[in-house]
Amino acid sequence: LEVGPEELPAADVSTGAAQLVKAVEACLDAAGLSHGAVTVGATPRRMVVRVPALAAAQDSAEERVRGPPVSKAFEADGVTLSKACEGFCKKNGGLTAAQLEVDGEYVWATVKRVGRSATVVLTEALPGIVGGLNFPKTMRWNGNDTFSRPVRWLLAMHGEYHLPFTALGVPSGTSTRLLRNTTSATGPVAEVSDAAHHAALLVADTIEVDCDARRHVIWTAAVELAASVSGQVPSSAGEAGGLIDEVVNLVESPTPILGSFDPAFLALPKEVLVMVMRKHQRYFPVESPGGGDDDAPLLPHFITVANGAVDPDAVRRGNESVLKARYEDAKFFYEADTRKTLADFKPELSGITFQTDLGTMLQKTERVEKLAPALAKMLGYTDAEA
Repeated sequence: LEVGPEELPAADVSTGAAQLVKAVEACLDAAGLSHGAVTVGATPRRMVVRVPALAAAQDSAEERVRGPPVSKAFEADGVTLSKACEGFCKKNGGLTAAQLEVDGEYVWATVKRVGRSATVVLTEALPGIVGGLNFPKTMRWNGNDTFSRPVRWLLAMHGEYHLPFTALGVPSGTSTRLLRNTTSATGPVAEVSDAAHHAALLVADTIEVDCDARRHVIWTAAVELAASVSGQVPSSAGEAGGLIDEVVNLVESPTPILGSFDPAFLALPKEVLVMVMRKHQRYFPVESPGGGDDDAPLLPHFITVANGAVDPDAVRRGNESVLKARYEDAKFFYEADTRKTLADFKPELSGITFQTDLGTMLQKTERVEKLAPALAKMLGYTDAEA
């Protein structure tokens, strides 16, 4: 199963994939379809669930089913079936009176359940699975349909059989989308002949749907690129919750590239430079080796991650140009702010409302100034310390 939306926000890639794999597993287990380990892969442009060794159909089985009470199963003559019992018979495959058993207070019947094909089961279930994914923020299109971003294509296959269904107003097709800058002879859209072919198409186009595999590729290349300029990537960037968690879900075919900036910008505080790189550009900073993340001096380099086959020099120049502009802005505002002391900014708080009935931020600050010495004395501090 492949769900192809427009580019998802990085956080939604992980949450959507986690929901999708749970929903598919629950569907297969509830339907009684035997299967191997269900796996999921996700990128900004696709969520892919793969199910190995999926049964062709449900197992047929006999089941003893309880019907209506004996007192309501027959008419007054004790032989003719009541309306309630006729409904029970019809519901369970057109049972005859001869197939019914009276056991205690109820009528029972042994019903043979013929297993349905996996194709039928999945075709019915997939619209609900795809449409049931939830995201913190959604977009609306095709009327009342909502998703993190508009869904542009759907593909579902059981072996060589395409599963036709419609979810979120989008009918499933027989093709997948490759990279927009693909070098494939088929172009950006490729027909899929079977489930294994789908996996092969993505691999051939260097699309890696496994998040852990992308993480490994990005981090390994980033470390090597930093080492090429006698530097290192801050270890915190590669930890859980670090920058790599976001970067890994911004691309589906990672191509890390080393860039540089004017060493003159190193005169700015490290925190300013790193914030611009990480928050605004999603770049990995490069530091001098040997120190911790906080005290290691920055080097005039960064690592960006492009998507797919690109011209490294063109991408490098473009990113260097963007970073230069951002650093020029940062330099301007930093120098403007540092021309004054913090005390010089205090009067400007008079233009900021703290709370309608409590005055401005300046008035709040003045109240805190009066309260702080008294509280300090209550806590045992001397007048000098207060």
